[in-house]
Amino acid sequence: VWPGLKQTLMRNPRQVTRVDWTACVRFEAEVAAVQAVETAREHEKEEEDRRHKADDEAEKQGLGLDCGCCFGTFAKEFMVQCSAEDSPHFFCVGCVRRYVEESIFGANCN
Repeated sequence: VWPGLKQTLMRNPRQVTRVDWTACVRFEAEVAAVQAVETAREHEKEEEDRRHKADDEAEKQGLGLDCGCCFGTFAKEFMVQCSAEDSPHFFCVGCVRRYVEESIFGANCN
């Protein structure tokens, strides 16, 4: 985008008296950052859709596991098992994520 603008300005210098090329570089960096965030959000959405599809399929087939925290039924591949040897407990990734976030960022910091 910007190289074409630069060529146009070089051919017609009367159109713009002064161009701050550093602003163009900063703008390109901001555009790249926004595109990176959008790409990350798209990947998160795709992963969430894949997780929901796997959960629905596991529930239909009767292969889902119940989360010991929220009691939802999820596919085994999206469950985390605690280290209890006598009777394992399973937790969904969402509950584990919330637990960790609350432990780190919550009001009860030790």
